[in-house]
Amino acid sequence: MFKLSMVVSVQEAVFESIALKGRLEDCIKKAHTMGYEGVELSFPNPWKVDIEHLKRILADYDLEVPALSTGLSYLHYKWSLTSLDSSLRTKAVEALGKYIELAELLNALVVIGLIRGESREIPRDKALSMLEQGLKECCRVAESRGVTLVLEPLNRYETRLINRIEEALEMVHRVSSDNLKLLVDTFHMNIEEPIIEDSLRSAGGLIAHVHVADSNRLAPGMGHLNFKSILSVLKDIGYKNYLSAEILPIPDPDTAARATIEYLRRIMASL
Repeated sequence: MFKLSMVVSVQEAVFESIALKGRLEDCIKKAHTMGYEGVELSFPNPWKVDIEHLKRILADYDLEVPALSTGLSYLHYKWSLTSLDSSLRTKAVEALGKYIELAELLNALVVIGLIRGESREIPRDKALSMLEQGLKECCRVAESRGVTLVLEPLNRYETRLINRIEEALEMVHRVSSDNLKLLVDTFHMNIEEPIIEDSLRSAGGLIAHVHVADSNRLAPGMGHLNFKSILSVLKDIGYKNYLSAEILPIPDPDTAARATIEYLRRIMASL
């Protein structure tokens, strides 16, 4: 039905919502041992990735990379598609170009999350226009390489730009590229969407990737979200790709990662 992956950080990470961090091979081996089919890789600097080494390790453990997460680029370096500093906007586009290059080699998606910026310094309309322009530039590169970008609605406490699925759909239509789709995250949806299931139905076939975490950003099953209902809707709209866990490492990384896969497998078996 769905494949399961875990967000893994293989470079220095300041973002807390990553259960598995550290040495690349250790993280990948651990994900494989637990039964995950993929690892979503999160790293701040795409130029520092040894792609051949990475591909060898992935092959050794028979794991896929469903997506490359780019948010750490913003958190570490402030590269942003909506920065007032034009050099940071340029660097964000260049970095996304490099992520796209890596994604082509890994058959992965590229996540547009916090790299879009927080937009707290400029009017929202201006920031949206800058974001549209930046996404169009990146989509041209993605189209040339056959890579899909996924725009992720984030909650209002992280950014003023694109908080709800409705807003993300509007931006996708403005950019008008077949290579721009949506990433939906159950944690952010719990904050921003009136009814999660209705919002998922509204996005339908444009959903290309799903992040899972419970209402409190803990492992699924440790909060109050109804994952049976959510996964049932995803099944109904024809979603067949990855559920990628982006969760806090609580009570500890291994327990959180194991709890996630065990819980989601039980839910999937019941659908």
